[in-house]
Formats: sequence, structure tokens, C-alpha cells
Amino acid sequence: MPLNFSDTVPAAPSGKANVKWQVDGDNNVSAYTDPPGGTTGPYDVVASYVGKPGAAALVLILTMVRAVSFAANFSGSRGTLSANPAAAATYTVKKNGSSIGTVAVSTGGVFTFATSGGAVQSFAIGDRMTVEAPSPADTTLADVGLTFAGTR
Repeated sequence: MPLNFSDTVPAAPSGKANVKWQVDGDNNVSAYTDPPGGTTGPYDVVASYVGKPGAAALVLILTMVRAVSFAANFSGSRGTLSANPAAAATYTVKKNGSSIGTVAVSTGGVFTFATSGGAVQSFAIGDRMTVEAPSPADTTLADVGLTFAGTR
């Protein structure tokens, strides 16, 4: 049912909390809810670099639009690659320019995520998360994908 700005917004469906309404370009109205628990839920951050990054190349720049926390040692995070490094390689994770953790990749392709001091890392709205490639650059490491498991 099309709504005009003067129309009354329909009541929330029975048993649904935190209902929001959205209107598409054809004036179709639909309801959606925040994740269970309101405004909390998973918030995955994905970074990837196709090919071989240069030394300390930025592989992720993200300005947070929501407050996000990452568990100690980025628990639940994962990485993939297409070519293992010739020597152990370490990515640096930063918050507003300061190191808060690392992602180490072994010559066998095993990813080890670590936060500074093994502590939870939290970002506020507007904070900047960056990930820098290893320096010096590895000659074989290629096509790395990183997914950081966060919550909001």
C-alpha cells in the first residue's frame, strides 16, 4: 500500500519489536526488524587484495558507521589465500593509526589473528580501521582475504 507523508504509519506486526518501515522507489512499503536483541548482532568486516600487495600496502580502510567490538584475538575471524608466503608474513591491524593487532600467515597458509594484549578491541562511530600488508612484501603471498568477526 503506498504511503504519503501525511499517512499514518501502520502498527508493528504482532510480536515484533524494533520494527522499521521502508519504502522502495515504487512506493511499496515493507517492514523489517533489527537483529534479535535490537541493535546488536554480528558485524563482519571484510578485506581482500587481489594479487601481491606491495610492502605495507593498505588492504583495508574502513570508517565505522556503527560502534563495533572485536573479541580478544579477533576470535571467530578467518583468512584465505591462493598462494602461501615464502616466509611468515604479518598484516598489521590499526585503529585511528595505532596498532591494535596482527594477522600472521605461516608458510603453510595458517592464519593467526591476535589483538594487542589479547584484549577486546572496540571502535566507536567515526573510528578508522586499517589493515596494512606485510613489510617487506612477500614474493609469493597472493590473493589474501580476511574476515574480521565483530559485533555491534
